[in-house]
Amino acid sequence: MPEHRSSLAGYRLALEFIVPYWPRLVIVLLVGIASTSLSLIQPYISKLLIDDALLKRDLRMLGIISAVMFGVTMARLLAEHRLQLSIRARLRERSVRYASGALAAPAIALAALLGPRQDG
Repeated sequence: MPEHRSSLAGYRLALEFIVPYWPRLVIVLLVGIASTSLSLIQPYISKLLIDDALLKRDLRMLGIISAVMFGVTMARLLAEHRLQLSIRARLRERSVRYASGALAAPAIALAALLGPRQDG
């Protein structure tokens, strides 16, 4: 029974740290689900490309499926790119904030690794 209580205490402690950030966590979760969903669509589109376009020698269907495949890929890449830019910007802000005292060298090194600031 003591182990059960200690594990609950750990969850409560984690929850205390998570609660202030729940809106951001929901956004990250939704972007992750969208990105995963778009990634899982690709094999189905490839199946359509082979079965409905190439094997049947249907050029019209080949064009449509190719356009859909391109659109899905671009949507996934755009979502992932926006998320990466957001994470980079937040890391840069925090590294600049800690760029004094004992944390100056690691913060400056992190800012250098992140590269030039990019908005958008």
